Amino acid sequence: MNTFSKYFITKMKRFALFICLLFPMIASAQTTAQDYFERGYEAAEQKDLDKAVASYNEALRLDPFYIDAYYNRGWCYIEMGKNNEAIRDFSKIIELDKEYRNAYMSRGTARYNLGDYEKAIEDYLNEIKLDPANKQCFNNIGVAKEKLNQMEEAMIYYEKALELDAQYEVATQNKNALKHLLDSLTNQQKLANVQGNPEPKDVVFVTAKDYFDLGYKAGEVGEYEKAIEYFNNAINIDRNYRQAYENRGWIKYRMEKYLSSLEDLSMALDLGANKWTYNQRGLVKIKLGTLEGAIKDFEKALEIDPEYTVAIENKRLAQKSLDERNAKLYDKVPPRISITSPNLSETRGIGVVRLDEMVTVAGIAQDDSGIKEVIVNGNNAQIRANGEFDVQLPLSQGKNLITVVAFDLKGNKAEQSFSVERQAKETVAASKEQEVTSTNGKNYALLIGTNDYDEWEKLNNPVLDANAIADELKTSYKFETEVLLNPKREQILLKLKEYARKNFEPNDQLFIFVAGHGHFDEDYGEGFLVAKDSKKEDESGASYIPHNTLRNSINNIKCKHIFLVMDVCFGGTFDPVVARRGNTSEYDNISKQEFIARKLRFKTRRYLTSGGKEYVSDGRPGMHSPFARRLLEALRGFGGNDGILTIGEIITQVEALAPEPRTGEFVDNEPGSDFIFVVK
Repeated sequence: MNTFSKYFITKMKRFALFICLLFPMIASAQTTAQDYFERGYEAAEQKDLDKAVASYNEALRLDPFYIDAYYNRGWCYIEMGKNNEAIRDFSKIIELDKEYRNAYMSRGTARYNLGDYEKAIEDYLNEIKLDPANKQCFNNIGVAKEKLNQMEEAMIYYEKALELDAQYEVATQNKNALKHLLDSLTNQQKLANVQGNPEPKDVVFVTAKDYFDLGYKAGEVGEYEKAIEYFNNAINIDRNYRQAYENRGWIKYRMEKYLSSLEDLSMALDLGANKWTYNQRGLVKIKLGTLEGAIKDFEKALEIDPEYTVAIENKRLAQKSLDERNAKLYDKVPPRISITSPNLSETRGIGVVRLDEMVTVAGIAQDDSGIKEVIVNGNNAQIRANGEFDVQLPLSQGKNLITVVAFDLKGNKAEQSFSVERQAKETVAASKEQEVTSTNGKNYALLIGTNDYDEWEKLNNPVLDANAIADELKTSYKFETEVLLNPKREQILLKLKEYARKNFEPNDQLFIFVAGHGHFDEDYGEGFLVAKDSKKEDESGASYIPHNTLRNSINNIKCKHIFLVMDVCFGGTFDPVVARRGNTSEYDNISKQEFIARKLRFKTRRYLTSGGKEYVSDGRPGMHSPFARRLLEALRGFGGNDGILTIGEIITQVEALAPEPRTGEFVDNEPGSDFIFVVK
């Protein structure tokens, strides 16, 4: 079946076009013409009609007898509304081959579109001579007969189409609609004198008012397509029927076809001023964003009736919207800046102390007009769609002044400054040694596993993995564990916020494990965690949890030592910096207590993911993911003879996996940091 012809079936509900069989192409020497024909076919399939017509023109220039090119070009013209050009193409086909199927029918369609119903019927009848079983031709004659107000004959042709195919849905709908119309007019039959015959006879004569009444009723019960069809018939009979234009415009407004609605209401006003029509056109203009024009229409309605309360209220609302829009156009309000990293809350926003050579400055810049750029100490920060920004800066010894400047799209500027002090190494070492007076901090673990998703594919093992790792941490390492299974986006964020409010001691540790779906957006250059209620198709990413948000939320938890492990696709995009650590040879000659004390000296913000910027395996059902299996093996190895498991030892256990796991640090991690699992 010719898919090209399928493409050109029009959207008219009551008019059935045909689906033609494109005749097999006869191999010939006209290869170039054939090439142009195929280009035209492909362009038409892609709805590029101008390109399609240009290609068919070239094919016909090279081969003026290329009938199929005339045929397809004719249907391009019909779709473009160029029905006269289409008639010329189909007439050329008939001239070249009077037996060519569907040429008459296609020309009839073009003539019907031009309102030449009698000529259209003539073409359909010629098509029936070539193909007596063409049910679509019989149906189309019925539709044209209705346009000529020949209702009884129309019914005969619908019934003939159904004799050929009792399941022919289009003819069934047309027959039922016509029967409904005729039944509703039983008591409105009028006598008409036939010229040359003094004896009157009963004739069903349908007026524009009859169609209008039916359209009005259909619109009242929400049958909008049927209502438009009736109003179309009323206008075909009486081109100056103002109420038909008004009501058709109102129906189109309900169907959200605002441009077409505007045309109808404007035509109605050309035929006569009416307060209701002015008010309605004002509502349409609001939908189209032309508030000034809407206000003028409401004022026109009030000139006709100053007490027209609906127009008074609509004018007030439109004026309010216009004032708000103008306020945005002349916006002088600067954007709002909120710093999320480093954490300024403990120092009342003045400054913080750092040990690293680098600091990550992150936050959110917001403005109703949108954010143009954020500059931190002269460096352009990366900005995301929700206004989040971040940038890394080097730190000099001593105090460093950090200035964040944000500009909105209207040129307004906001500025916020704070200081970051980088301490000398000697001072740091002394303070850290004093800080670690005990190695008996508490260990906490939050494990998040998601198998079941509202829209994403179900996974096999995240829930199993989370529960198994939690049991191992609780049993062997005396962690206080909390497991969150199949959580929604809000539940994850609220749980992280709950941990941010917890009070932790200096040597406490928090282990966070996340298993489930991950996502990476090339446009944003950002990785995302997928929650149970995240959308499968989400252009804005609003239903996901950005890695940037996850980083900052975890970093702001007041626990000094945090180790994040993610078994999700694209987990490696959590942090752009990948740096492997974990060599413990330098501690071979010290006691276990001193080893733990040294490991807990520095603030820990470390991560380990099951892969980089790629998909990772979920594993067979009930068998754990490959990454989780290796992690469990590491935990169940108890860290060897010393009973202490470090990040470096875990990395050694998982590094042979494919894809290769990734590890690194994020935000406020201090050099030399680690996370330890001590068997108890």
